Amino acid sequence: MKEWPGFALAWLLVKFIGALPRPLARRIAAATVRVLLAMLPRLRKIAMFNLRVAFPDWTDARRNETLHQMTRYLAWQAVEFARFPKYNRANIERVIEIEGHENFLEAQRKGKGVLILTGHIGAWELSSFAHAVYGFSMHYLARPLDNARLDALQSRKAGDPNPAVRLGVVNAKGGRTSWITLPIQRSEEDPSGKRPREARDFYIPRFGWLKNGIVWAQVLNRLQNELDLYFIDASSGRSQLMLSEKSENWVPVNDDFNVLASGDKFVWTSWRDGHTHIYLYDFDGKQPLSRPAQLERQITRGDFEVIGIDDVKQDTVYFTANAEDLRQKSLYSIKLDGTGMKHISREPGTHKISFSGKTDWYVDTFSGVMTPPRLSLCKPDKGCGIVWNSRSIDDYGLIHPKAVTFKADDGTTLLGTLLVPPQASAEKKAPLVNSPYGGPGDGAKPTELLAG
Repeated sequence: MKEWPGFALAWLLVKFIGALPRPLARRIAAATVRVLLAMLPRLRKIAMFNLRVAFPDWTDARRNETLHQMTRYLAWQAVEFARFPKYNRANIERVIEIEGHENFLEAQRKGKGVLILTGHIGAWELSSFAHAVYGFSMHYLARPLDNARLDALQSRKAGDPNPAVRLGVVNAKGGRTSWITLPIQRSEEDPSGKRPREARDFYIPRFGWLKNGIVWAQVLNRLQNELDLYFIDASSGRSQLMLSEKSENWVPVNDDFNVLASGDKFVWTSWRDGHTHIYLYDFDGKQPLSRPAQLERQITRGDFEVIGIDDVKQDTVYFTANAEDLRQKSLYSIKLDGTGMKHISREPGTHKISFSGKTDWYVDTFSGVMTPPRLSLCKPDKGCGIVWNSRSIDDYGLIHPKAVTFKADDGTTLLGTLLVPPQASAEKKAPLVNSPYGGPGDGAKPTELLAG
């Protein structure tokens, strides 16, 4: 084993430090760490870079002093680790301050359990290890149940104000964060002098870089029935509303915003015609904030749902949809002009697609009603090759579910999956377990193994 000399040296160093008196051991360890830091300039450079990112307002002198303190504390932690075997119930209390001892004893007296939260507490973050290995009573880690620090971590309750969100930009090398003020945050004040509710209650569910210096962001109102797409100048904070999706009920959030390689068009999905379909928009690639995006055309049409856009290659959009059967999720392709729609992954079931960013290859994770998951590497014009397959389920005697279709009172076609016990018959009654879904989004039960 090539690492054994290093392990042996570390073991000898721990034994040596553990044998020294504690004050002397701490001084020697701190000096050793300072020497190692001086001999490793790259490590020191990384540490100073992290400090500049974390504390951009500090001077280099203050950061340097902090770095020395960090190395000193690291050395002291090594000393405590080396001396763990020497501690016992009597002398451990000389080097740590016990808080919550009486709470633990009270819980023991009442026969109750105690929930212990172990966090990062400097040189004593290994105290739980010491308590477990060397048999110290765990009550040294207990805290009062009404501790103010723990109370501050409680989640919000119904009626509490919603957390405020905002969008910021920071240089990758560190520095100050520039906070972007979106139009929804610049709403006029109401007569009472307070910011309107909508100026506080909104979401920024998706955002990213359009190009160097230009950010795109989706802004969703609190009722989740209006979704706006903005292009924003990261330097000035100036923004342009590119498009807005509105609904009386609900607007879904998705990851289908894709800018084409030309840099002046993007594809977008919308439910505006009663089905989720793909739309092509045009914008000024040289001056993205000069005008709103203009709808060029609707690319897909029909009585089916586009589940998601997987990729755009040259003049072709690859997307997942249920065009053949609402229970299926398959890969399709279509030209940007709306022609030549093709069904690529034809095996019935659920296909989850992940395209390579630089090639036409993609990974297809497939599962059918009675087919366990398998992984294939594919190319649209070449087919697929299986690279991983699940074990066979033939020996488990699973019941094949039956797809059913029926009409609601208003004529709406409803889809379902019926799983009948093997001993059931038309002459006997069997218990019915119903699992409907009445919320927004994809309500159809997909055809994949153990779906739902």
